[in-house]
This record gives sequence, C-alpha cells and structure tokens, in this order.
Amino acid sequence: ADRTLGRGIEAEGAVALGHGLHLTAGLSYNYTRLDDPGLFVQPCGADCTVLDPPGPVPGTVSIDGNRLPQAPRWIANLNLSYTRVLSGGAALILATDWAYRSRINFFCTSHASSATIICLRAACACPGCRPRAVWKWPPLAATS
Repeated sequence: ADRTLGRGIEAEGAVALGHGLHLTAGLSYNYTRLDDPGLFVQPCGADCTVLDPPGPVPGTVSIDGNRLPQAPRWIANLNLSYTRVLSGGAALILATDWAYRSRINFFCTSHASSATIICLRAACACPGCRPRAVWKWPPLAATS
C-alpha cells in the first residue's frame, strides 16, 4: 500500500482488592486503514464471501479502505488472582485470565470472527523456589 493509517488508545490498571485478591485489566482501541486507491488483489478462495468492490482487472478487488491484516479494533484483558500464604512461607496461588479481541482480517479480503480466551491456573510457591503450576485449564503445552 502507498499509505496506511493507524491510531489508537490503550489503558491499563491494577488494584489490590484486599485479602490476597488482585485485579488487573487492560483495554485498547485501534483504528487502522489501508489508504491506496490503486491497490487491488485477488480475493480469497472458494470458502469466503468477498465484500470488496471489483477491481479493474477481472478476478481482482479493491482493498482501499480495508483494515490492516491481523489488526483487531478492540483488545481487552482481565486477570484476577488470589494468593494465600500457607505455613512455612509457602503460598497457594489461584488465577484466571480473560482475553478478548474483536474480529480481524487474516489477509486483505478474508475475516475471522472475534475471539475470547479464558484460562484458569492453580500454583504453589515455596520460599527459595519458582512458582510451579500444578493445574491449568485449558491444558496447554507443559511449561518449566
């Protein structure tokens, strides 16, 4: 593209709710756009709906004004964690993460719907050692 436009705003915050309970959250808004009236591409294959206007060459479409690929308009995340100190200085940690992104363009003419990811974790920490996850959902690849 000859030119792209992008602007946005982001905010995040954290608060200790007391008794070992902590909340963190973030939110961002991103406006992106391809700005090139002479930019034409071949649309996606058979399994998509093309919404862009036809280009000057048969089998092409204009993507001028489309959002940038992989650039969601909205992104939000929330983390809630609880830490309970046990005898001997060990600690039990329970946490949940929530992440959201609005729909994206995979490439210039195909779209993916919005997505929300939720994760739950339980961990134990002891003095002089790293926190070790003992349970997490959804189960992901093991971490050390």
